[in-house]
Amino acid sequence: GGGGDGGGGSTVTSTQCPVTSGSCASDGSSSWTNVTLTAGADGIFTGTLVTNQCSNHPYGRLVSGGVFSGMQSQIDCVSVTIPAAGFEETPVAAPIRGALAFSISGGVNVYGPFEAGFVEGQACTNGKGTCAGGVDVPVCESKLIADCGEENVNYGMLLDTCAGHANPYHYHKDLACDYAAGSTGDHSPLVAIALDGRGLYGLWEGNGSAPSNLDACNGHTGPVPAYTNDDGVSFPAQDNVYHYHTSETPPYTIGCYGPVASIAECKTLFPTCDVGFVDFCTASGSVHYDTDCPCFSQAGESYNTGVVSADCTVGEETEESEETETESGGESEADDDDEGMTGGDGLSSTEDGAAGHAHLDTLLVMLATALLAKN
Repeated sequence: GGGGDGGGGSTVTSTQCPVTSGSCASDGSSSWTNVTLTAGADGIFTGTLVTNQCSNHPYGRLVSGGVFSGMQSQIDCVSVTIPAAGFEETPVAAPIRGALAFSISGGVNVYGPFEAGFVEGQACTNGKGTCAGGVDVPVCESKLIADCGEENVNYGMLLDTCAGHANPYHYHKDLACDYAAGSTGDHSPLVAIALDGRGLYGLWEGNGSAPSNLDACNGHTGPVPAYTNDDGVSFPAQDNVYHYHTSETPPYTIGCYGPVASIAECKTLFPTCDVGFVDFCTASGSVHYDTDCPCFSQAGESYNTGVVSADCTVGEETEESEETETESGGESEADDDDEGMTGGDGLSSTEDGAAGHAHLDTLLVMLATALLAKN
C-alpha cells in the first residue's frame, strides 16, 4: 500500500528466475513466473510457484493529455509453496498485510483490501491528507479527496488502471487486466492461487452475474471452469468445490480462508477486529471504521461498509480518532457514566460537585456567624 505494506510472509528467496535483481520494465515485459501446480479433486492446488514479482502488464497511469506515465517496481525472485505453511487447515485468517494469493498468469502479488496508511502530505500535493492503516483502498481514496480536494490527490500513490501499485507490485482489487472482466455469461476464469491452495476467480458466476452467496471470505462452493495459461499449464473443470471470487465490493479479493458460516465467525479469526476504530470524513460522508477487520458481508448482512452520516465538511482535513469499544460492541462504561466525565477545570464531575458543596457549606457557616454576632 501507500506506506509500504510489505510482502507476503510465505515466500522464500529463489534463484530460479532468469534475472534476480534490478527494475521491472514498466511495460510488463520483464514479468516471469514458473507454475508447477496440480489441482486436487477437492479443488485445492498443490505445488510451487516461482515469480520475479513484476507486473505482467503496463504499470502506470494516464496523466494530463491522455499520456501514459509508466512506473517501476523491483525484481525480487521468490518461491511459494502451495498450500503455504500455516494455511493448510481452514477456516483461518488471511494475511492482513502482504500477499494472500498470487496471480496465475504473472505470479503477481494479490493483497487484501487494506492500505498500510498515508501520513500527512504523502498522497496529496498540497501537504494535507492522511489515511489510517487498515482502511480499504477505495475508502482511503475517498478520505483523501475529502481532506485535500480531488485535484490535489496524488493518484500515482493509489491504484493504477489494473488495480495494482507499489513495490512489490500488487493488486488490491479485481485483476481486471488478467482476463476479460466484462460479463460474458460464462464463469470467470481462474486468476490467482490463494495461499490455502484454493482458486481465486474473477467477478462473474456462470449465469453472467456476480455470485450472490459469497461468504465473508469471498468464497462459495460450486463449479469452476477449466483453465490453461500462456505456458500451456492446464487445470480441469471441477464441480462443487469451494473457491473464491473477486468482487466489486470489499474485501475485493479475499477476506479470510474459508469457508465460514457468518461474519461473526470471520471476525473470530482476526484479533484485529473490534479493537481499532477510526472516525473520519470521506467524499460521501462520515465513516466509523473497524480497521484491519476484513469481514464485510455474508447472507445479506454487512459490516464496516456504510457511511454513518452525510454530514461532513468536504475539502477540509479531518482528524482520525481511535476508539476502544467493549466486547458487546457498545460504548465503554466511562462513556455511559456521567460521574466519570471531566469538567473544564480538570476535575471530574464528582470532584467538581463535591468542591461546590464544600464552598456552599462555608458560605452558610459564615452567614450564620455574622447573624449571631449582630444579635
